[in-house]
Amino acid sequence: MNPGTMRLLSCLPALLTVMVLTGCHDAPQAAAADLVAGKSDTNAAGDSDYPGVAVDQEQLTRMGIETVAVAESNSVAAMHGTAIVLDSAALAAALADVDAARSDAASARENYERLQRLFADDGNASRQAVEAAQSQWSAARARLISAEARTRGDWGLPLSDARGARPTWIAELADGRASLLRAEFVGQLPAAAQLDYALLGTESSGVAALVAYVGPSRAAAVSAVGTGVLLRTRGNPAAESTLRPGERLAVIASVKSVARRPLVPAEAAFADGGQFWCYVQRGGDRFDRVPLAAIERVAAGYPVAAGIKAGDRVVVRGAPLLLSLERGAGTVAGDE
Repeated sequence: MNPGTMRLLSCLPALLTVMVLTGCHDAPQAAAADLVAGKSDTNAAGDSDYPGVAVDQEQLTRMGIETVAVAESNSVAAMHGTAIVLDSAALAAALADVDAARSDAASARENYERLQRLFADDGNASRQAVEAAQSQWSAARARLISAEARTRGDWGLPLSDARGARPTWIAELADGRASLLRAEFVGQLPAAAQLDYALLGTESSGVAALVAYVGPSRAAAVSAVGTGVLLRTRGNPAAESTLRPGERLAVIASVKSVARRPLVPAEAAFADGGQFWCYVQRGGDRFDRVPLAAIERVAAGYPVAAGIKAGDRVVVRGAPLLLSLERGAGTVAGDE
């Protein structure tokens, strides 16, 4: 073995010692760098049921994170939709068809019952005449059932009860003093018959008026998850309706909550992955990312999910920075 190799082997223990000591020294430095940079550990909270991030107070100050307490409210909940004005002339024609079918059915039944009595009493009517009258009545009754079913299917209106009575406002639609509208809302309407509906109008019509609920709409919905309802304007005896068939208007449905409930401020909500979220502060340095109950805004906020209660503090400034840290970005704007 040459002298150079022997000298290298003699120095090997010292080199190994230096490498070990250097590695031990670098590990705490790396961990400290991660803490300063705000790297998150989504399991830091241990028993948390939500994803989130842990950030120390110094980092929160540099990021400008602000929080507010969740408050309770019984504010009016509003859902926005679109209404289209239906053609009242087509409705009038459908009602006329029903009336005609109803009259034919009544006349055919009366004729059948009369011939049946004559045949049973003194034989002044033949069996053949009675059977023909019975056939005519059956056909007229089938046409009436078809006309009523078609009209209810096309319009979804409570046109008649068993006695043939109709709502008084039907006459207002027929003479043009009121209009019928079909409105559609994204999502399900809670207790649609108990909501208050209002037209917001358009620049051309300037309509802004309350409308009355008629019933559910059975027409094909534009959205697969939408809720359709039929509405009517309240007729003015001195003027005709200014709405034109086919016109589209914005409409809102609103209801006042019976009980007070927590609402997350609108400033705290952010969208990610098709869902609305907010960050809730837990124990000082832990922030849970909790999904909101709905994307429909209620007054100045959004309905809360099960993981939020009144008094919890939510982030209203800096939520995107927390999301960046949670996703492993490691640093945020302003870090050195």
